[in-house]
Amino acid sequence: MLNNLTVSSGEWNKSFESNEHTYHIEVDNDISSVEMNATTNASGATIEYDGESSKKVKIKDKAKTAISVTVSKDGERRTYVLVFEKGMDDGNG
Repeated sequence: MLNNLTVSSGEWNKSFESNEHTYHIEVDNDISSVEMNATTNASGATIEYDGESSKKVKIKDKAKTAISVTVSKDGERRTYVLVFEKGMDDGNG
């Protein structure tokens, strides 16, 4: 149901496709939040970012943070999961 999904920071492991539902995005260790933007061609559909309407989502200070993007229309739901991954090196270099 989504036709595009972007994030303000990070490197995707593959290009977004509406029928692919899980993505891994590598972000720098100092990233604490990203701005997400999803678009859908289904008019009247609602999009939630990790259960909220706000496009700005927090990235936890750990190796992996999974963020769900859910599109709902007329009782039908589709959920995409973005796993943000930090390198988690020791910070000395």
